[in-house]
Amino acid sequence: MSSAIHPHSAPDAGTLRAFHCVVGHRLPLQLLTAAISRRTLPPAYLFVGTPGIGKSIVARCFSSAVLIPNSEHLATDRSPRQSPELKNHPDLLWVEPTYRNRGILIPVSKVRREGESFPSSPQIRLEQVKAISQFLARSPLQSPRFIVVIEGAERMNAVAANALLKTLEEPGNATLILLAPTVESLLPTIVSRCQLLRFHPLRAGELQAVLERAGHGDIGVEIRAAARGSAGRAIALHELTRSLPDGLLPELLQPPSRPSRALEVAKTASLLAFETQLQLADYLCDLVWQQALDAERVRIWARARDILSRKVQPRLVWEVALIQLLSNSTTLAPSPAPALQQLAPKLVIGNW
Repeated sequence: MSSAIHPHSAPDAGTLRAFHCVVGHRLPLQLLTAAISRRTLPPAYLFVGTPGIGKSIVARCFSSAVLIPNSEHLATDRSPRQSPELKNHPDLLWVEPTYRNRGILIPVSKVRREGESFPSSPQIRLEQVKAISQFLARSPLQSPRFIVVIEGAERMNAVAANALLKTLEEPGNATLILLAPTVESLLPTIVSRCQLLRFHPLRAGELQAVLERAGHGDIGVEIRAAARGSAGRAIALHELTRSLPDGLLPELLQPPSRPSRALEVAKTASLLAFETQLQLADYLCDLVWQQALDAERVRIWARARDILSRKVQPRLVWEVALIQLLSNSTTLAPSPAPALQQLAPKLVIGNW
């Protein structure tokens, strides 16, 4: 699906005000404001880019421009994320991945806000896709059309993704916006029904401007370098480093001094929330490369991250990674073979 939108169509002042809080992403904003001004909105958009890069805030600004174009808050510095008008708008449905706990779906934002943790990864489920269909079955109450935003669309399970196809084919008087990190993370049949907008990493100055606006201008150079042009990732990594047990990060950045110490550090890391462990392993890849340019150590942490995501027993994953780091660091020193021999059964894990 492809709507012919000229990026240089002149948007009106109200539409431009809706996007006043966005830093960077010039081409996507040109395309979106032109579509709004010309009233040529497609049935579905797919916003693709690194998590935390600004896709969500652009989706909120777009929703504001379409649903409440004359709202007073657009003339202020308030982000649409803070707008009660948008949050409570009857023609906007915001869908996000959920955890299932005793039959109840809990949004990932609520889990993060309250500091809870679950052993599994969140998903967008069939029940949520059915709720979208039910939402679109009625007529809009206050606006000419509906807006449905699906955040974390890559987390749709197969059943939910297939159910969404019918809605994308016949959305009625609505525009759906799917947010995902890559095109490849979604079914090709879903991608083909959306107009694709790519969001690129922020430049250094843009990243700093967003961080300062969010009250995080003091985030260090190492974290900003690991953020990959994503303000959301920079803030998340900053919060991660502050939440870790004292001394854990330095211990993970260096090969352990002995096998017994490797097991102790692995136990500490495995007690973190599951999503925190994934985030930590990913951050270690960046830090090791920044500090040592050590491709082998980066490979070990990248593999640990990938295997953690497959729900392998976390403590075992950390043990194997740390023992491998120790083994690599002692290739020219006396071999720790006796201690490593005790771990031999554990080291036999597929794809390591």
